[in-house]
Amino acid sequence: MALKRVLYKSCLLSIVLAITNACFVENAFGADKNHNKYQKWDFKVSQAFIYDNNILKYSDNYINLFVSELNPGRFNINTYDDFVLNSSLRASYTVNLIKNLKTTINVNANYKTYTHNNIKNWGQVSLGLKQHITKKSSIKFQYNYIPDYYIKHFRDNDWVNIYGYQPFTFKPFSFTKNSYELKYQNTLFNNTKLFLTFSVIQLFYNENFTEYDCNNLSYSIRINQPINKTVTVETGYRFINSNAKGYVQPDGDKNSSPYADASNNDNTFYLGLGMKLPRVLKLKSSLKIKASFGKRLYKSEKSIVIDPLHVGRNDNNYRINFLYKIRPTKNLSVYGFYTFYKRNTGSDYNINKKYISNEKDYTQYQTGLGITYNFSL
Repeated sequence: MALKRVLYKSCLLSIVLAITNACFVENAFGADKNHNKYQKWDFKVSQAFIYDNNILKYSDNYINLFVSELNPGRFNINTYDDFVLNSSLRASYTVNLIKNLKTTINVNANYKTYTHNNIKNWGQVSLGLKQHITKKSSIKFQYNYIPDYYIKHFRDNDWVNIYGYQPFTFKPFSFTKNSYELKYQNTLFNNTKLFLTFSVIQLFYNENFTEYDCNNLSYSIRINQPINKTVTVETGYRFINSNAKGYVQPDGDKNSSPYADASNNDNTFYLGLGMKLPRVLKLKSSLKIKASFGKRLYKSEKSIVIDPLHVGRNDNNYRINFLYKIRPTKNLSVYGFYTFYKRNTGSDYNINKKYISNEKDYTQYQTGLGITYNFSL
């Protein structure tokens, strides 16, 4: 944990240095005023207060076990729901480096604080570079880093084989995440916005569960289409191919190892609706509704005895979000939101269908209020 905190702080420092370098770039072109006639700093500060009714995405079976307190070692939280503080900061610097085409460097930092369960606290930092190709099209590269994300405690079979089913054989299941994203954006037919995204995502799990380390490739397309001056429709599709390591030893082989293979393919479809609403007390207001459905198919070819959680498994994932926003001033926004999640799991085989369902089915909702302030220099 200490090392991950150091890495997290180092990443923040590197981002600050990157912005500083942007200033030097600006100064380097400053002598040519015609070449660099546009430059601006933008900042966004946001704070949200969230209630989450199921912070670890527990199934009903897990919630019953937690409430009964009959499974020592498994649960390392105080409550299965919590109040969460979501704090974020965004800084971006825009300059004309190539003729009159904008170049933007952005830095994001986000941290979630769980008021009753600090084991779940986590943060993320990102650094992006966006370059306009034409006035209506651009490409953007962004790097995201999560130093430590806790999921829940699971039994480590290696420890069980040595000590039996003791409480301390439950070990934290958490990961570090790197993601590299390339996004192309273009405006077609005057007002239709097209977004194409390609991502490479690396997950490195903690020392007890390195067999779950994986490399993911993601492709997505999103279209934003205004219907009139007040209504906008958004549609999208994302595909993720996740290739899990499936072994522990450095010279191991996935096919012969006695560990789980969590490799899967995920197809998700999105549909959204945005509406500008009548003014409330002379203040601008809007409502956004977004829903998604995802189908995840696991590819494990191991025996059900070795890998009962993934062989034949298929997940149906549902999500719907409502976001209502008002703007007291040009730079200030206040919003309320509600998000509902649901996962139904099944299997192609009756022998492990109920087991997977008991482990992985869950429902969750998050609701809260937030405030965002934007300003420019």
